[in-house]
Amino acid sequence: MPDEPHEGDQGPAWLVDLHASIGPLRRSKRLRMIRDLHEAPNHVRYLRRETDGRRHSTWRLTVQVSDSANGGSHLEMSLYYGGSLWVPMIERLLREEVERSRPRLLARLDRS
Repeated sequence: MPDEPHEGDQGPAWLVDLHASIGPLRRSKRLRMIRDLHEAPNHVRYLRRETDGRRHSTWRLTVQVSDSANGGSHLEMSLYYGGSLWVPMIERLLREEVERSRPRLLARLDRS
């Protein structure tokens, strides 16, 4: 959902809710993200910018769109998190789940 602009924001701001679960472990997080780069129509980047005065881990979402050989478009998204999740074992499990989910995401995009 859109958020109110604050001094120093380079672009529009949104409140983003993230949810993750691995087995019985669940985590939710609300981030304030701003668009800090927009090179239409091919490149956009969003950065975490909280306004509570505290230090927060980096979150960065980068999106690149290019023409595809079949006449469509190719979208590449990268999400970077600069903090640490609970313990290294949980980080490994999360990475494995992301890799397992990749075919489902691609199949969903093909149906669109």
